[in-house]
Formats: sequence, structure tokens, C-alpha cells
Amino acid sequence: MKLDKASQKADWARRPLTERMETYARNDTHHLKPLADKLKDGLQHKGRLAWAPGIVRAADRGMSQPAVADGDSVCAVKGSTALGRAALAMLRELWQWREKEALAEPAAVCNFEPR
Repeated sequence: MKLDKASQKADWARRPLTERMETYARNDTHHLKPLADKLKDGLQHKGRLAWAPGIVRAADRGMSQPAVADGDSVCAVKGSTALGRAALAMLRELWQWREKEALAEPAAVCNFEPR
């Protein structure tokens, strides 16, 4: 099955979602259970099903480690290439502050709870 991934990098914070984005979200999750069942069957067939919990735990540990803040990541910010040196330096400082805040209080930075 080939899914349309055009909305993969869309602005998901923008509301209302477009019809195309809603379709993408439905299709992206619709096939998860059958895919999980297929993967489980494949592991079971190869005698490797017992490996799965350890692999998942290892992957989870890797994903739960905080990312190392890279001050040069600001170059990935859309429009940053048009900035002058002073503005780019300000953006870098803002980026580093944001990373520090996110690591200190991730829920508050994402507005999940009041500060």
C-alpha cells in the first residue's frame, strides 16, 4: 500500500485542518494495527517474537534521551538564510534559550500546563 505523504510536513498547529490533512491523519493511523499484526506474525514465524520487548525498550531509551542542542541548528529555521549577522546571532541565542527551557519544563513550554 502506498500512502500520499504530501501532508507529512504540513503545519499541524494551523486550524482548521484541511481535508487533505484529515485524510492523511486517518490513513496514517488506519493501517497501524494490521501492520503491527503483520510484523508480529513475521517475528513469530522466525522465532524472534521474544526479542521484541527488549528492542522496544532499547529504542525507547534512545528516544527518551534529550537531544544535544546545536547552536547551528538555527540554519534550519525557514528564512534564516536571509538574516544578517546580528539577526542570526539573536536567533541563535533565542534558539538556545528555547532548548534550555524545553529541557527544563517540557510540558509548560508546550502549553500543556500553566506555569
